[in-house]
Amino acid sequence: FHEALGFDGSPLMKPKRMRTQARQVYAFAVARERGWTGPADRLIAHGIDFMAGKGRTARGGWVRTLNIDGSVADPAEDAYDHSCVLLALAHAHISGHPDALRLGEETFAFLDAHLEDSRMTGFLETSDGAGERRTNPHMHLLEAFLAWHQATGERAYLRRAAQIIDLFRSHFFDSESWTLGEYFDDGWKPVAGEKGSWT
Repeated sequence: FHEALGFDGSPLMKPKRMRTQARQVYAFAVARERGWTGPADRLIAHGIDFMAGKGRTARGGWVRTLNIDGSVADPAEDAYDHSCVLLALAHAHISGHPDALRLGEETFAFLDAHLEDSRMTGFLETSDGAGERRTNPHMHLLEAFLAWHQATGERAYLRRAAQIIDLFRSHFFDSESWTLGEYFDDGWKPVAGEKGSWT
């Protein structure tokens, strides 16, 4: 799928973010679920084939960005991108894609091994563990975990979702100001400086 289109509908030749590819798969899968009679199965397969054929890392994760030709532009294994991939694969599984369940299970194994905080307090931004922590990937991981429960009926995904809700209650949400913080340090305290006040 193209990363972006111009106002005239022509494709813009930009690097392809994994999250964009996954969101397109998700969009076609949900369209199929809602009764769209277009070639959803072909488009879902097209997206997953490209993602899995070009965008996997040696450890079973997914790269952040691909060049237009499908070569890797940014190999970072990013939590936000993995949330989008998991959401797409859940709905692709609901739509009957034959490889979506296996790819989802492999992605969960990667998530647990390389992106989950060793203290079991959420997820790292990237697998190298560097940088700030954000609520945004966690919001999308919550969405993905709930989608996998919908897709499989397995309660393990609800337990994963409950961990995100616990983080929301204990760290993300400020009950005094009724705001949701975005940038935190690795102890889930707002980061120093202006970004620490962003909501």
